[in-house]
Amino acid sequence: MPEVPWGNVATELEVDSTETTMLVRQPASDYPGGPYKTQRNGSTLQVTFISGLASVTWSLTPTSDGKTAQVRLQAFMNDQAAVFRRVAE
Repeated sequence: MPEVPWGNVATELEVDSTETTMLVRQPASDYPGGPYKTQRNGSTLQVTFISGLASVTWSLTPTSDGKTAQVRLQAFMNDQAAVFRRVAE
């Protein structure tokens, strides 16, 4: 995910099978990670949490191909978007 001021940051979002919680993994960051309770708005899943003194929101909207999703990060100095690829485990 592109993030100001760090550049591209390796990020994984993991949604549980019931789509009620999401983990946020960024090995190079101090994010608390979760799991966070998701909120649903149509097909978009969203989590919001505090990291340091800032509120952070991640939104994930699956695309029709079932393999990718539009992901948006909103935080201090950031309103970034990227396409994430689904990895089945």
